[in-house]
Amino acid sequence: MSNPFDPSNTNTTPTPTTTVQSAEGSSDSENTSPLDAPVDLSLSPGVDTSGASTEKLIPFSLTPQSTSPSSLTKSPPKAVGEESEKELPPDEIDEMSPTSGVEASGSSNTGGAFLTLESLPAPLTTDYEICRDLNGVGHIVNKTISEAFIIGSKRANSELRRIAKSKQLKVSPKDMRDINEELFELAEEAPRRQIFNRVGPITNGVELYLGDEKGSRVRVTAAGVEVIQDTSINVFYVPPTSGSLPIPETIGDLAKLKPYVNVSHEDYILFLAWMSFTLAHPKLSATNYLHLDIRGCQGSGKTSLCKNIVLPLLDPTSIGIQSFPRKNEDLAILASTLHVVCFDNMRNFKSDTSDLLCILSSGGAFSTRALYTNSELSVKHAHCAIVFNGIHTAILQPDLAQRCLPIHTLAIDEKSRQSEAFMMQRLHQELPAIYKGLLDLTSKILFHLPGAAVTHPERMVDFCQWLAAFESVKEVPAGTFQQLYSDALRQASFDKLMEHQLSAVMVEFAIQITGGEWSGTPKALLQKLDEMSDTENRYSREWPQNPIALTKRLKGLAASLLTQGISLEFARGKYRTITVKYTGTAIDDSPEF
Repeated sequence: MSNPFDPSNTNTTPTPTTTVQSAEGSSDSENTSPLDAPVDLSLSPGVDTSGASTEKLIPFSLTPQSTSPSSLTKSPPKAVGEESEKELPPDEIDEMSPTSGVEASGSSNTGGAFLTLESLPAPLTTDYEICRDLNGVGHIVNKTISEAFIIGSKRANSELRRIAKSKQLKVSPKDMRDINEELFELAEEAPRRQIFNRVGPITNGVELYLGDEKGSRVRVTAAGVEVIQDTSINVFYVPPTSGSLPIPETIGDLAKLKPYVNVSHEDYILFLAWMSFTLAHPKLSATNYLHLDIRGCQGSGKTSLCKNIVLPLLDPTSIGIQSFPRKNEDLAILASTLHVVCFDNMRNFKSDTSDLLCILSSGGAFSTRALYTNSELSVKHAHCAIVFNGIHTAILQPDLAQRCLPIHTLAIDEKSRQSEAFMMQRLHQELPAIYKGLLDLTSKILFHLPGAAVTHPERMVDFCQWLAAFESVKEVPAGTFQQLYSDALRQASFDKLMEHQLSAVMVEFAIQITGGEWSGTPKALLQKLDEMSDTENRYSREWPQNPIALTKRLKGLAASLLTQGISLEFARGKYRTITVKYTGTAIDDSPEF
């Protein structure tokens, strides 16, 4: 088994085996669980949170046992008259095999075979393992389909019941509680490893988990696209709300996607680049996701683009598009479990939420107290691509704006509208061919990526290099698509500046500077800006009422103004001075959408 924690490692040399000693041969006449015997985990002192590890996961198995599973319980027997344990809810109680004729219950069972963890036969040991993710959460790993289930969750319990039924074993609520207790104990000492959402790394490419019953995956490398069903070096966790990606057809046709994306030709090029970039980057520490900001007028297909194109091709989920969560903790949970998250009708962000979205772009950890009764920490590693859509400009902070790709949907003539149900029926039929076309494009970009040269660097330079490789695929002059991206960022920044009184007047003042440079005190600058502003604006909350307030506001606008060729320099001497330099070219404030 190769080391699944190092994306660059393709060595298939087996790792050291972690063993669980058996209690067979004990002189005690009672049935003894091997989990009560000494456990040799051979854990190293430290754990690499980047996902790299040399530890072998802990194997476990489920086998028939002809006696009651009470031997798994570590608590002392209850006294006479003591209230019995509370049973699980009805949805947690397993139905029995039709051949058994015995109904499951929380009471003690006599006779028959029960679900236990009493021994470790080879067949099941090779199919299942136990590990912890980077957040310390224990998982059962089905190695056959490379999927992980959180211990104690409904999906994990369903997996245990499925195994039990295949061996004609009985499952009572008490059996399930006892087994989960044993699994939790094993997980506490299991090694940590990175568990991926949808996209995992392989040599010179990525592996995409489709989420079907067969555990199919797609490997995309510079050499091509391949659908596989064998074992993987990666382990994937797919939340219960996640759906399945389309099974790609043999021949792809990306041209079928264009009629469903209502944007300009320039924005369509950037949209394809963003889709392939997001698809080709797993959640690694070196990955910087670019958020997608979709703007447009009412009824221009913003929601449809997210619901019917972005999510089905990148990370399908039954949740679909969501409203933005009120708590940052909820946002962190979404980002830790999904590869792409879409939010509908965004209007504005608070400053702390904007900072959190910047962290989600490059990845970060969020810690809270685990319980109110102790001082332990609960840590969530959050990292994903976010999609916003709305009519109004929501991203005002320059730091977040530089991590977003703005595109605009076009207005739709009412006479040209079509039934969404009819369009979605046709799209559903064409989606496998479209998906294969997107995978083929990603493979070609990966082929050209090592030699791609960045000509227009921006904050998200990895995406600029991706665009450079895209230019080689389309055989266009170097810098063509990169220039589109730079222009889109600059236009978005200009739009945000013109929505606010002070920044709009500041742009107008800079353009009118004689010789391209002005220097003076904050008081003198405020006087000039007052003269250029309407009387009504000067008495609004957004307008600075004194030189100190002006200086503070301009420092916050400096980064956005710089994208328009307007630089601000603040100096201290005998007097405070502000120097305004204009070296750029004004952008038309009436862009075509």
